[in-house]
Amino acid sequence: MRMVKHIAAMLLVCLWAAGASWAQEGYGEGGGAEPQGGWAPRTKAEKSLAAALPTKPPEGWNLSEGPGIYDEEALYQHIDGAAVLFIDYGFRLVVTAQYTKQADSGLVMTVDVYDMGTPDMGFGIYSAHRPPDPQFVDVGKQGFVVPLGLFAYKGRYFVQLAVTRPGPETDKTMLEVGRQAAESLKGKAQEPKLLKYLPGEDLLPATIKITAKNVLGQSYLDNAVSALYKEGAGESRLLLIPEPSAPEAARNFAKYKAFVAQEGQVPEELKGIGQEAFKGEIPYNGLGIIFRQGRFLGGVMRIQDEERARLLLSRLLDKLGKG
Repeated sequence: MRMVKHIAAMLLVCLWAAGASWAQEGYGEGGGAEPQGGWAPRTKAEKSLAAALPTKPPEGWNLSEGPGIYDEEALYQHIDGAAVLFIDYGFRLVVTAQYTKQADSGLVMTVDVYDMGTPDMGFGIYSAHRPPDPQFVDVGKQGFVVPLGLFAYKGRYFVQLAVTRPGPETDKTMLEVGRQAAESLKGKAQEPKLLKYLPGEDLLPATIKITAKNVLGQSYLDNAVSALYKEGAGESRLLLIPEPSAPEAARNFAKYKAFVAQEGQVPEELKGIGQEAFKGEIPYNGLGIIFRQGRFLGGVMRIQDEERARLLLSRLLDKLGKG
């Protein structure tokens, strides 16, 4: 299983760039070795995840290892360096199983189903791995395929399949198993709450992302939704960050404004955009307007046409008022 785990972890790490203890009592004793014959779900959360694993191997395949489960403490054993990203997005549990082709022991497929806690984080980890030009497939709420894998999300759940070697028959099996996994997950495919604030006009849907940590490179800015919008011949980037309270949003707005000034660009204060706003060169994001409205921080960056940028912000602020 080490080989295919390595492939799965490498898939996660590569897409991002473009257990020691078991979750239930009785598992994890003696160093966290997987129980003989696989793991059996006990809690409600585990049962929900376990339902997504194939009840029997795909035709022509054998269950070669698992099923198993990993919690946060054990996640590093499963996906190595990619674990940090998942934990940032609120990871709770993952169930996993490995299947080997009967006629070809070198052809292995893993199925991983992650519980990320909330629909926002389920979509967030999915969006963190989605390539710029995804090949979408009808799996879960949304899914895509790459040469060695399939990725999808459904509500709070994130589904990943990885294979050691691609091919038409393998790709077909992977798609069938991915659909089965997503359909077996309980509950509705809830839309992430943050997405409701994004204006629809000129939106490029495949660019929507939720970023869990270090938004705009700042350790105090978390859980932002962003997307690209068509702006003439180019694209601008819209960003929205919900804060726990209006006072915290005000403090972080002041911090970020001071950061921009420290970087050498004196912010120009603007009136009529939220409760407070400024315009300036946003580090690594070009010309931008940043605002605060209530408990929200937001802005538009990579501005090419300020009039169109202001119109986009007015649409966003209108949605915030109705939200």
